[in-house]
Amino acid sequence: MTTSSTTKSGLQLLRTVTTTSPAKMISEDRVLYSSDGVGVFDGATGLVSGAETGYQDANWLLSQVFFHLGGAEGDTFIDKLSAAVKKVGENYDRPDHAPHTIPSSGMVFIEPAGGGLYSFYQLADCQAYIVRRDGSTEKVFKPDVLEQLDQIAIREMSENIRKTGDVAKARELTLPTIRKNRSRANTPTGYHTLTPNDDPWIFATRRDMKLKSGDRVLLASDGFYALFESYGLETVASAVSKLENGDPEELIRSLRQFEDEDALLSKAPRTKQYDDATAVLLKIA
Repeated sequence: MTTSSTTKSGLQLLRTVTTTSPAKMISEDRVLYSSDGVGVFDGATGLVSGAETGYQDANWLLSQVFFHLGGAEGDTFIDKLSAAVKKVGENYDRPDHAPHTIPSSGMVFIEPAGGGLYSFYQLADCQAYIVRRDGSTEKVFKPDVLEQLDQIAIREMSENIRKTGDVAKARELTLPTIRKNRSRANTPTGYHTLTPNDDPWIFATRRDMKLKSGDRVLLASDGFYALFESYGLETVASAVSKLENGDPEELIRSLRQFEDEDALLSKAPRTKQYDDATAVLLKIA
């Protein structure tokens, strides 16, 4: 857990929290602090049978991307990310891989654009939220195709749990649909995500917003924002307040307790019991 500091981009870092899914040994979430801004990345290892290692590992992908970002050039963060991914792609020559086995990552990133404007970039289902000084809140990015695809898989997962009474068996029965959805990454009818094969400059969604001194910005992976988007345990405002002024670990305890008690995925239908959860709270200086 990281506490208050100011980044080179002038964004005041108030808090960072991240927790690994209890079902995994290593988190696939990453946080990037750079001279351009701040971002949260949510890795997704390729859906393969057996060991998930090497070029199918999301940690490999993000480690490579972060490494090459160090020497990347460009006017904006997304220019530098594009250059870094191009370098990663040069070392990723796997045309034999089915699309659903390719590692990928969601992302949400903020950088100052000048004149009180801030540029937000999104890939996949990472999200940004604004809590303004007057207490009003706003979600930065609207739902897209990925949310629709997720809902298809969730409905199928719920039906399979109802039929089998076994979450593991239901997950196995739902995997073909999950793989099919994953194969639509960066296609005309699919969703946009970070992969070693595709230029994020083309696929990333960008939104510029006017922010004022004192406004708060919450960057989060889907495992964290489930607190208020899916589980109903918090609101955006209450989560931000607890991150800044309360006990951030209380949020994580509440999150994991809900997931522990919802082992059959009935209170909040989803395709897996746990997920990595990461959030970064920023203040506009």
